[in-house]
This record gives sequence, C-alpha cells and structure tokens, in this order.
Amino acid sequence: MSSLVPRVILPVALVLAACQLLIALALGFLTGAAVSPVAVLALIGAGLLGAVSAALWALCRFVKRPLQSLTAQLAKAKAGAFLGRAKSEGGQAREIAELSEAFNATLATITSMQVAEIETGFQMKQMEGELLLKAELEKQNSRIEKANAELEQRVREMTLLLDVARQLGSSLELSKVLREVTELVSVSMGVDQFTVMLLEEDDALKIAASFGLDAARCSSFRLKMGEGASGIAAQTREPVYIADIQSDPRFVRGPDDPEGDSSLLCVPMLCRDRFVGILNFSRMRKDAFSDSDIVLLQLLTSQVALAVLNAQLYTSMRSQRVHDPVTGCLRERHLSERIDLELLRARRLTHPLSLLVVEVDGCEDIARERGAQLGEAIMRKVADICRTSARGTDTVGRLGGQALLLALPNCQKREAETFAEMLRRSVEQCRDFGEEAGEQAPRVTLSVGVAAWPEDAEERERLVAAADGACGAAKAAGRNRTALFDKSMAIEAGAASEASEAQSV
Repeated sequence: MSSLVPRVILPVALVLAACQLLIALALGFLTGAAVSPVAVLALIGAGLLGAVSAALWALCRFVKRPLQSLTAQLAKAKAGAFLGRAKSEGGQAREIAELSEAFNATLATITSMQVAEIETGFQMKQMEGELLLKAELEKQNSRIEKANAELEQRVREMTLLLDVARQLGSSLELSKVLREVTELVSVSMGVDQFTVMLLEEDDALKIAASFGLDAARCSSFRLKMGEGASGIAAQTREPVYIADIQSDPRFVRGPDDPEGDSSLLCVPMLCRDRFVGILNFSRMRKDAFSDSDIVLLQLLTSQVALAVLNAQLYTSMRSQRVHDPVTGCLRERHLSERIDLELLRARRLTHPLSLLVVEVDGCEDIARERGAQLGEAIMRKVADICRTSARGTDTVGRLGGQALLLALPNCQKREAETFAEMLRRSVEQCRDFGEEAGEQAPRVTLSVGVAAWPEDAEERERLVAAADGACGAAKAAGRNRTALFDKSMAIEAGAASEASEAQSV
C-alpha cells in the first residue's frame, strides 16, 4: 500500500495538474488574454481533484478488487474449499501480491496436507480392512486347526477301536481276552489304574483283571449290586463318573486304591442287553476325564463287552461239550478218554485203579411223578456230593440216565468200597434235595457198584461193565447198598457192557 502512493497516485496527480496548467496557458496565449492567479489556482485545484479521482480509481482497481478476491478465497477456504487460488494481476500492490502468494502457498500446503490425510485415511482404512481380514483368516485358521485336531483325535480313536476289535476278536479264550484288554488300556488310554470286574453267579462283582494294582491284594475284593460306584453302575446300567474320590460318598475304597487325589470312571459292559461286568478307569488327579474321554471309553467298553461275552459263551459251549449240563460232570465220551489215561498211568506205575458206578435209586419214578425239574435237581445235588467227597485226582462223570461214574486212581478195591459207603451214607442223610426245585425233599438213596483194575478187568469197557454189573447187583439186592464185583457177576457185567455201548451209540 505504501508503494502505491509514490509509484501511482502522485505521478498521476502531477501529470494531470501540469496538463491543466499547460492547457490554461495555451488558451490564454491563443486568446491573448492574461491569465489571472485565481484562474491558475482553479486550474491547479481541478488538477488536484482529477488526481484524487484517479487515485481513488487506482485504489479500487489495484487494492479493493484484489482484496475482495482474496477475501472471497478466504471465505471459501474457511468453508473447506482449498483448491481455489487468489488471482495475482499486474499492477497490484506488492503487499497484496505477496499476501496472495502467501495465501496461495498456504492453500497449497493445506491441500497437500488434505491429500496426505486422505491418502493416510485410505491407507488406514485399507490397513484396517487388512487387519480385519487377517483376524478373520486367523479365526478361520483356528477353527480349521481345531477341526483338524478334533478330526485327528477321532481318527486316532476310531483306529484304536478298530485295533481293539481286531485284537479282541482274534481270541475266544477269556483269560487271553482279559489280558489283551488290560494291555491295550494300559498302553493307549492314559489311565493310571484299570480293573475288569465280572459278574459272578451270586450277582457280585469280582476283579478278573487289572493293572496298576496289587493283583494278590485285590483277588478277594468283591462288590454287591448297588455298592460303591461300580455297584451303582452295575445296578443302573449307566456310567458313573466320580471327579474327586475324596469327596464323593459313592466311592468305596478297595484294598489298593490311591490315597491322594484321583478321579474314577465306571462303565458297565453291556452286550445285547446282557450285563457282563464293569470296566473301572482311574487317573491320579481330580476331574481327569473329559466328555470326549467318557464317550471314547464307553465305545471301548462296548467292544470289550462283546469280546468278553463271546469268550464266556465259547467257554460255556466248550464246557457243555465236555461236561453234562445238568450235573456238571464229564460227558461219557470225555469220561472214557480220562479213564483210558488213568489206565495208562496205572499200567506204567503199577498202581491200582478202582471205578464206582453210582445210581440214584428211583430217580426216574420221582421225575415221572413229581416233575423232571426235581429229578434234575436230585442228580445235580448227588453230583455235587460226589465232587465234594472225591479227591483232587479223582474223576467224576455221567454215564447216562441216573448213573454217575467215579474213577479213583491209586485206590485199592477195599478202599474204594469204604469210600462208596461213605458216599452212600452222605446222600442218604441229606435232606435238601428239593430246595432248588421248590419241592418238599424226597428221600434219596444210592446203589453203588465197585470194580478194580487189574483184578476185575484189564480193558476200559470190561472194567466199566464190571462196575455197572456190581451196581446192578446192589439194586437187585434191595437198593441203598454197595456191591463189589466178583466173577459170579461176569454174565451181568457182559450185559451191562453191551447196554453201556448201546447208550453210547
């Protein structure tokens, strides 16, 4: 502004005043008239007025208009429009031009900053999107890893179950099955103690196999139905899980159970709705079994139950092939094989061998009059008395019908007679023959025939026939007595041999 006055306004005013004065002098000269001082002053005043007008015009042209333009740009910038620029025209005051340039530089800087802010915001949004995408990918990866881990766990579990099924299905021997179950669980299931409890005939649970426990101390441990966690699982047919054995009243401590923290899982062995026993799994810490562990051990228990039941059925069928189902004594075929072995041993060692044929007097009549169930109960009880009275080396078998045969190795004929009399009196004095069948006890007696090797016969068939003939003689003499074979019974012995062979056929 200060440079505008000497540079524009004063020169214009002086030029205008000089022009007016020259015009006035020129007119006076041409007209020949003298120029008065008043006229000169008027001319000078008019020149000054023109100079002022010119100065005002210059101010409007070179100051006001640029300032208005700059003010308008400032208002736009205030409103957020930073892309406009203040115009810089020729003739502007230097200060205004510098101000416009500074303003334009400021706008340029602000615009650059806005551009940078926009770019930064875009980058931030892009980074935020990438972070969200990364977080989502990590979340998905975590889910995939978890799913893979669960799948791998399921595969391991299925592989384990297949291995268990394959190994357990390879044997029908109960002892071998129990041994393999114990080995598999100890290696694969990560438990510290394990027991297999099987159901006994008296509905009690008894430990049949174990690891992590003292087998000798646990051999006599038994639980009743509903007693302890195992008994409850057996009674309800549902798994019982005890997270802390120290605080759970359902836990019954066994002879070799841990004293410290431990958790226990009892799973019933069920196969085709048949209860077989209990598998007990124990870990030496509280709450050590997860839900997936319990499901896996239940599946494992199902496999074990099937294997154990198959082994038990096989053992029972094999026993029925060898043993008579009513009396539990050897069948006639296996009895004959055992007598042949005893004869071989007697010949080799030159020891005596005696046979007893024991027949229940009137058992057929009792069965016919009072029912076959009572007749079978009597035969079963007589067989139990024979087995209980016999020595460990003696053999008890069923000949068929109501007859039993006892082989007494290293026993003289007179000793066998003494034993036969003791056996006969024991049966005669017994009064509980009807309890099993729910009947009133009948009076039961025995007729016993005794024959010995080698004096009565050399071969098995002849020796059995001799003992049978002696038994027939005891029956013919009035029953409830013991008869020794002698040569006078040879004919009867031959007939008995033929009858025995016919029964065998």
